[in-house]
Amino acid sequence: MSPARDPVVNALESRRETHPGTDPGPDTSPGPSVFLWGTSPLVVNLVLYALARRMDPEFVWVNVRNHGAPDPFDELLESGSSKVRTESDAIPPDGLRPNPPMRARSLASLVLLDDAPRDIDRLRRFMALPVTAQEIAARSVPTSGARVLAIPNIDRVSHLYAGQPETAWRVLRALSEISVSLMVARGDGPGPLRALFDYVFEVRAHDLTSWESGVLVAERSARPEIFPVGRALPLADLAWANDVLTAATVRARRLGATFPGPA
Repeated sequence: MSPARDPVVNALESRRETHPGTDPGPDTSPGPSVFLWGTSPLVVNLVLYALARRMDPEFVWVNVRNHGAPDPFDELLESGSSKVRTESDAIPPDGLRPNPPMRARSLASLVLLDDAPRDIDRLRRFMALPVTAQEIAARSVPTSGARVLAIPNIDRVSHLYAGQPETAWRVLRALSEISVSLMVARGDGPGPLRALFDYVFEVRAHDLTSWESGVLVAERSARPEIFPVGRALPLADLAWANDVLTAATVRARRLGATFPGPA
């Protein structure tokens, strides 16, 4: 993937954006995966929402529902003035449970005998995706440009992949091959699976009331020559993040919530 085709680089580096009136042509490049983490779940998830929307205005938003009372982020999203302006799916944690890999014999009814082994391998990886991811990917495969599948609160499903880095890697690879960028956010610390993602960013912000002093720090970069590891971008200087976080702060006040940071 050339730097000009990298949607993450394009989102973070405004000078690399396509100028109005120009047509970059069809883009079937692999979709880079992105992992955001921090210690303020609310701020991390809002930055995920902002970055996903910047990369793909029609991104798919999958909010994993926990049992019990909704957390502050769910309440903020569901408030009357904060409807998600994109395709949104609410699923239980098990909705992202991976399928067992399909055996070659099981694939016989799905493929032609003259299909290339590489194509069969790709189909096998796709069929091992969680059913929810298969359904979303099937209706999101782009004709031009990478599509984004964003999942906040990924810690709610991390137990499904605990001790299974190979399974998680297969999910990332299968989505990347059909130009779908998987973007996730974890607000309770870094988590071990972040090493599998193409880009990893730490969102350093204590809580929603002090996000203006927060920064987005590159921990891992698929393009270190363009976007180096260790680079820190102030959230207040990122217009796309500033807009979302400012609006969320106003909504939080209207809801009468404080949304504190970690204890």
